[in-house]
Amino acid sequence: MICALLSLAMILATIFRDRYALGSGLMTFGHGYTIFVDIVYGLALLWVPLAIYALLCLRSKVTSASSLGVSKNR
Repeated sequence: MICALLSLAMILATIFRDRYALGSGLMTFGHGYTIFVDIVYGLALLWVPLAIYALLCLRSKVTSASSLGVSKNR
């Protein structure tokens, strides 16, 4: 639930920020770069590091459990 709300907040903030920057002339998009692409990049920057961290934590738990002799069936 928190992940969905955080993603929605980021999407809305990106849309409003980009529209403001484009309208005021602070920023321009070109060569196929759009607000949608900006949202995808933003979400990737938000979630990819968290996914890598989660995978590393999971891998660490699996490695440490097997090295301690803990069986899966337990």
